Amino acid sequence: MDVSTLTEYISKMFGCSIAHFLEALEDSPSSRGYIAGALSEILLRHYLESKGYELVRIVEKPAGGNDAKNSEARGDFYARKRGSKEDLWLVVESKGLKSNSEFRGAKLNSNRGIYLTPPLLTERDFIKVANGAGTT
Repeated sequence: MDVSTLTEYISKMFGCSIAHFLEALEDSPSSRGYIAGALSEILLRHYLESKGYELVRIVEKPAGGNDAKNSEARGDFYARKRGSKEDLWLVVESKGLKSNSEFRGAKLNSNRGIYLTPPLLTERDFIKVANGAGTT
């Protein structure tokens, strides 16, 4: 994608110039948060697919509202090892950093650019769970 494609997209979707769009991003932490969240999902999807996982997007607001949603489907994706014949899926949720202070305060650890808080799975644990072994 080049800058002219991005300019056209911003103009068509938001009805403004790149300068105004950038100003909105700079002035609104919540808009940056939404974009960071969307990017974290994209990066997670690409990462897991590169590691041999099949992903299915969980619809955020299914027809019938949240009551129609499976109670175990509170995440972004269903994931399982590509080629698996079993109907066993993990629910994966991508979470962004809440604040820069958590990053600067070393409250989060890093595994090749993926930030994991202690209660979440490491890549090794994710693979073990995906293969049915559990994390203990």
